[in-house]
Amino acid sequence: MMFKALTIAMAISILFVSLVAVTSFRTKPLLGFFSFSRGAKISKGTILYVDLRKPYLEVEQYPFGIFGIFKRPTFPRLLRALDFASEDPRIKAVLIRGPAAMSLSSAWELKKQIAKARKAGKTIYAYYDLATPSDMLLLTECDTIVSPRQAITELPGFMARPLFLRGTFNKLGIGFDVIHIGKYKGAGEIFVSDTMSVWLRESYEAFLEDYYNQFVSDLADGYNIPAESVKAIIDGAVYDGRTIPIAIIDSFMHWEEFVEYLVGKEREKIVSINTYSSLPPRARFCDKKIALVSAEGNIMDESDRTIKGITPKQYAKLIHKLADDDDIDAIIFRVTSPGGSAIASDAINAEIVRAAKKKPVVVSMGSIAASGGYYISMGARRIFATPYTLTGSIGVVMIRPYLQRLYEKIGANPQEIKRGRNADLMTVDKPLTDEQKEIMKRLLLNIYHDFVSKAAEGRDTTYEWIDSVAQGRIWSAADAESLGLIDDFGSLIDAISYVEKLIEVPEGYRAKVVFLPRPKTFFEILEEWNLTFASSRLPKIAEKLVDQLRLLESLGNKPLYLCPFDAP
Repeated sequence: MMFKALTIAMAISILFVSLVAVTSFRTKPLLGFFSFSRGAKISKGTILYVDLRKPYLEVEQYPFGIFGIFKRPTFPRLLRALDFASEDPRIKAVLIRGPAAMSLSSAWELKKQIAKARKAGKTIYAYYDLATPSDMLLLTECDTIVSPRQAITELPGFMARPLFLRGTFNKLGIGFDVIHIGKYKGAGEIFVSDTMSVWLRESYEAFLEDYYNQFVSDLADGYNIPAESVKAIIDGAVYDGRTIPIAIIDSFMHWEEFVEYLVGKEREKIVSINTYSSLPPRARFCDKKIALVSAEGNIMDESDRTIKGITPKQYAKLIHKLADDDDIDAIIFRVTSPGGSAIASDAINAEIVRAAKKKPVVVSMGSIAASGGYYISMGARRIFATPYTLTGSIGVVMIRPYLQRLYEKIGANPQEIKRGRNADLMTVDKPLTDEQKEIMKRLLLNIYHDFVSKAAEGRDTTYEWIDSVAQGRIWSAADAESLGLIDDFGSLIDAISYVEKLIEVPEGYRAKVVFLPRPKTFFEILEEWNLTFASSRLPKIAEKLVDQLRLLESLGNKPLYLCPFDAP
């Protein structure tokens, strides 16, 4: 109680200081603390500033930012704002600053919006002092690119590098029972093997080959150079502004020099995308409404505020409500998830299927929508993905730790009295018996058959076909499209445009988009601070370990739709 009271007192103090700071800053902005005026008026000749150095989240977490004025739009809101900006006559240019803290999948979506703005006659400026592969993709649509001479460009290629931990856990006396359905379902391999299986290696190799070739093709087309030249540049890995083989840099300047070059002392001409996205857009809206529901993270049965996740309590309930809401004409489900709990995935999928019988439901996949992430997507009328989306992984796995040798090391000696031969099925002090493994395998087979059956129904194909492309295998978006697991390559904005046609939005008008779920309340944030205070005091590597343990604890000894591979 004392700690909670202290937390609330600190929060009230911070709120008071914030109010004072807001008043002070609004009347007297501090140059250098702000990049540009946050209260700027959008007038003709405005340059829209998009700072990509910090990530744009898929799901809105907080209703305010630090001091109430640093709130960043989510990535869906960013794309939507740029879409409006391309048609806004007051915006004459877009200024992008890297390095881009985003996946290649997100960069591809952003690049499409930049291309649209450029086609509409907006000048696209870019500044970077460190360029990643995502930046190099974005720069293909820029008119003027500026950097310091010392700027670094990193193009080291792509790599899958799973860390196998069997030996580590052996030293600790911890073992694992791993049962998987689908020969490619490798989510548990790191616990029971020292090397990749031939099946896991095959799926990784195929995915990375497509991912690499897509990137090479995009850069070759964007910079108008041969694909072999792009591959040679990637093999060179790291360059500075003077040695990069592509002639992309138009001028060498530092940031302040570049800003002065663009607007002189009239910094009010540069307006942050944060400000622009919070203002009413210059567009004509009809009375049609689209609910855009964004889901990011692991799929879990119950909410754990210390882990970013997707739960039925939040999402199944929300989608059920939207399906019955006559004011909502369609639903777009934005999914970025490697999967998780089979039960939770099924609960959310059931609501997607129910909603799709009442109104159009379309999925827009982010960088990864695999295993459970695919499960909650497959009931939609149409699935959009980017060329860099990782998807598939239709399979199921159970990962069960046991502590028999650890108990022996520390002198622990559990005694048991049981009724029923398998009463000890879920204990953690010993491995499963052969009979218990067969019991669990039968359970997992039933869950796998359910997954494949529902995927076949959702994709309007046969069980046999889905089973042949399932088996827990990850797929690149190119393969997924050719196999019928997704429908189109497209961004979130493409999904919105598609839905607007479905619900017959009149030409020249836009549908209203409702961004969901709503951000957390102030008191939910206070509670979250209280829950995460202890782990925030740990070193970073310990924080990661604690997060993984919390995730394993939240998932428990349950069947999982979980992909073993994070999107590059």
